[in-house]
Amino acid sequence: MLLFIFIGIYYLYSNKINKFVNSKENLKNIINRENYQNEIQEKIIIIESVAKNNTKKTLKINSTPTIMLTKKMKSKTVQNQLLDINLGFNTAIEAEDFYYTTITKNTIKCDTSQRLGSSNDGGWDVCFMGNYKLKTPCLSYSFGVNYIWEFDDTVAQTYGCVVRTFDPSMKNEPNELQRPSKVFFYKIGLTKEDTTWPSGWTMMKMSSILKKFNEQDTVIDILKIDIEFSEWDSFESMFKEGILKKVKQLMFETHTEELQGRTTTKENYVRFLRVWNGIYEAGFRQWKNNWNNFGRYESKNSWKQRTCCFEHYLININYL
Repeated sequence: MLLFIFIGIYYLYSNKINKFVNSKENLKNIINRENYQNEIQEKIIIIESVAKNNTKKTLKINSTPTIMLTKKMKSKTVQNQLLDINLGFNTAIEAEDFYYTTITKNTIKCDTSQRLGSSNDGGWDVCFMGNYKLKTPCLSYSFGVNYIWEFDDTVAQTYGCVVRTFDPSMKNEPNELQRPSKVFFYKIGLTKEDTTWPSGWTMMKMSSILKKFNEQDTVIDILKIDIEFSEWDSFESMFKEGILKKVKQLMFETHTEELQGRTTTKENYVRFLRVWNGIYEAGFRQWKNNWNNFGRYESKNSWKQRTCCFEHYLININYL
């Protein structure tokens, strides 16, 4: 009888010990994964900016930051591999969910902001916190006008900025003009290379446009981009040439394939997320985003209600 009791006690404690060992091993694996992810997060999220007195300031991000690229990666080294990262999604649904989670999460606060121009389509929000406040001399580049001038006119008239606007689709305008508000207009579009489209539009990459005005080394206070899906090509080109490091504020609209009547694939979402990672690597953090109700659709991947178009507002933390 005692033998059976002893055997029972032995098996009971053996199972508990095995469960403890397994739990401890699982916990160890979880900690290792979290440490690895934290290492990646620190590479991408925590950036120090150098003040004028050469002392370092550490950016304080809110308690729930957007973490870029927490999926599997071929390498921990993100720098110079922005367009070659393996995000490791298995399905389009997984990629879609991760994309919309990423682009709608704000990671920094702007305590002082103002909407310039229209309160509806055509108006944009500007951060006026600290070093981001517009003051003469200042420079704004605005891509995508569509005859809506209020935002650009306000930046020029109220704050005395040099404002350069671009839109190749405005057929009724000359190739170049200067408005009474001192806004300069050019019938040029932004893309990844210097070319002429079949439509006859003159298209240029950002570095060529800056060179045209001899402003390659000039700080751009505002870069606004609303160019109906061409933003992806344009950003990829700007990453390769290091253009964004000279930009204080970035405001742009993103578009998915549904804008063109197509379905966004897993590969499309991976490309979009790589672009977002490039934007974060350049030092930008999002403080506001807007859902465009006019672009609503039902996803053919997940059957969720989505929108093709979002407005995004970011500041470059290197100018804090």
